[in-house]
Amino acid sequence: MDNIIGFHYTAPCCNSGDSDSTTFKPDIQMTDKPTPDYPAPGLMRRLFAAMYDSLLVFAFLLIATGTVLLLRSGNPIAPDTLWFSALLLAVCFVFFGFFWTRDGQTLGMRTWRIRVVQTDGRAITWQQALVRFLVAILSWLAGGLGFFWILFDRQKRSWHDIASGTRLIYLGKS
Repeated sequence: MDNIIGFHYTAPCCNSGDSDSTTFKPDIQMTDKPTPDYPAPGLMRRLFAAMYDSLLVFAFLLIATGTVLLLRSGNPIAPDTLWFSALLLAVCFVFFGFFWTRDGQTLGMRTWRIRVVQTDGRAITWQQALVRFLVAILSWLAGGLGFFWILFDRQKRSWHDIASGTRLIYLGKS
């Protein structure tokens, strides 16, 4: 069932043949339909979501590093190896790009009820995800200034929101 905000909800308790489930667990899917205005999440909510995601990304980086070491028969990788740095950066981008373009939420963002959307409310593209990812790196390299920018921007946009034509929305409690 589609509602006015463009998300599809299904109640497992109401599906045919599923009489065991009594709790409502929405299945929220991103669509190309515009969403109405939602408030932007605050700085702390964004930082907590980023902290959750950093733990997940770290796990993926460990897996990638372990895989490379296995393929190299345990031979160490020099710290200044460009291909390895590019591989780790690509792993990070694929993690964020997949979740952002799939349903607008990484696992940390889902926990903190944040979604990234285009300025008109539609799902973001891979190109926007790439711009968002690269500018977010610059935001961190600038001592987090790109993230703290939301404290000065009327629409509470960070540098990577502005550069990629996206915005974060707070979905509130369901």
